[in-house]
Amino acid sequence: MLDDEVLAKIDGFWAPPPESPILLVEVYEAVVRDARTLIRSAVADGLALKAHDAIHLATAKRAGAAECWTYDVRLLKFDGKFGFRIRTPHTDAFSFPE
Repeated sequence: MLDDEVLAKIDGFWAPPPESPILLVEVYEAVVRDARTLIRSAVADGLALKAHDAIHLATAKRAGAAECWTYDVRLLKFDGKFGFRIRTPHTDAFSFPE
């Protein structure tokens, strides 16, 4: 069982920015249409982009994100192609006790 301090840190990830590096955004029709455009752009460049990944990237683009963090190394090849950085996660602001 996690103690209250750890639970509070986890809950902090879902707080509104700037307390959290995570921005929660609703998916709506314009995002899905943007995702379709990103998939078509990827195919035109000889790359593959899955729909769920395209929705994440389209959401980041619409939200004006400077960076999109992912552990999916396949998405790193799109770094800079959609107007923002795609990087592996990093932060100095949060740490969990071991």
